[in-house]
Amino acid sequence: MPSRTTLFVAAALVVAGAVCWRFPLFRIVPLKQAEAAKTAGAFDAAKVAAEFWNAKLLPAADRAVELKELLAALAQHPTTARKQHGRTLGIGGATMFLVRGSGKITSVSEDSLVLSLHDSGTPVTLNLGLLFGNTVRDASGLLDVSAFPDSQQFNALSTELNTIVETKVAPALKQAAAAGKSIRFAGCFELEDDAKADALTVIPLKVEWP
Repeated sequence: MPSRTTLFVAAALVVAGAVCWRFPLFRIVPLKQAEAAKTAGAFDAAKVAAEFWNAKLLPAADRAVELKELLAALAQHPTTARKQHGRTLGIGGATMFLVRGSGKITSVSEDSLVLSLHDSGTPVTLNLGLLFGNTVRDASGLLDVSAFPDSQQFNALSTELNTIVETKVAPALKQAAAAGKSIRFAGCFELEDDAKADALTVIPLKVEWP
């Protein structure tokens, strides 16, 4: 006849087995299923960038301050103009602006074109080359870093937005541009603290040919 100790051990093993069956310590999942689950939960920066571009950034650019008005405000009351029309990240950093304007192209090169603003004659350069930094992402003020679980996703989004400009906006602009041609544009730029807005380089986001 089994001893009490033997019966106790046997009962404990039965209970432990039942618990492990009901609440397994690990699950065996097929490799393809695991990879699919990981991919489904991955952050698709290109998709998020395209959605933000079409649904929020371009509509905001259509409502942006006119560049000639901004330049006049910066010349008279720079601090007020920066606060009213710009966005500054951190203390003492560059101010980013979302603007729109119109002018006449004076010259075209491989990575930029220069135009003269209508009604002011102020020269403005539109960047057609490679982009670095986060001006496209941050100029509108419509993206909040706290909405992203980590900075890598936020930075990946910035890269994808720059890529849209480099691969879609800039090539089409370069192909259609010609000296003497009128242009209507929306874009963004940044102005360092205490810098004067006398030599602007604008990243184009949207272009029309009046």
